Amino acid sequence: IPIGQRAGLDISDIAAVRKMYSKQTATVSVSTVPTGLTVTVDGLPVVTPASFNWPAGSVHTIGAPASIVQIAPSQYSFVRWTDGGAATHTITVPSTGLAVAATYALQHKLTTAVATTYTGSTAIAPAASTTLYGDGLKVAITATPASGYCFSGWTGLTAGTPNQTTVSMTRSYAPVAAFIPGAVTPAVTAASIPAAGGTFTMNTTATTGCGWGIKSSASWLTVSKTYATSASPSFSYTVQPNTTGVARTAYLTIHNRTVTITQ
Repeated sequence: IPIGQRAGLDISDIAAVRKMYSKQTATVSVSTVPTGLTVTVDGLPVVTPASFNWPAGSVHTIGAPASIVQIAPSQYSFVRWTDGGAATHTITVPSTGLAVAATYALQHKLTTAVATTYTGSTAIAPAASTTLYGDGLKVAITATPASGYCFSGWTGLTAGTPNQTTVSMTRSYAPVAAFIPGAVTPAVTAASIPAAGGTFTMNTTATTGCGWGIKSSASWLTVSKTYATSASPSFSYTVQPNTTGVARTAYLTIHNRTVTITQ
């Protein structure tokens, strides 16, 4: 405004001139889901949420680490930025401001092991190459004894947990399967059941300290329990009536023994 020409100007004119000759700033907010994680802004670590007042049109770099460990071995793994950018990318500040957030997924580590080599093996399903599983995912673990051994328990899980069980990944687990020399022997290797069906008892003997799984191969053959121990080795099984007029066969798997059921 030239000197001597200020007369007749009001506050809006002055504000317009200030806007014309000053650098406009805008607010950029950076956050994470869940909140409180650390990202980088222009190469410096920043705990979220954080806000910045930057000149409109300026360019800045935001970065999200691939993983963030807060309680090892569980970790948060990067999923995406809300603006669709790569884990580390640049943003240009618009005059209207900007809000960006990095989403992370909580993951827990699951590993299994055998207490004594060559006594048995363990398996995880589904398997994960990173041994990391999403929070809340249900994962099956199985301990299988080698010949001449039987399962005796898990270290790292609740006492009495069967050799085949499911863990809910609400935290990290590292169970260890123990096996002992032993055998499990059903009283019979085969049973012939009348067409009317019924409920029957399967007597079993086992080495003290052994535990084992019990499985049926058919829906018409059910068992009273799917896991037994030497302290309570026997169980009952129920065979549904066979109304087809055709003989049928199913199998009970008891530890590593098979019992043939015909009807």
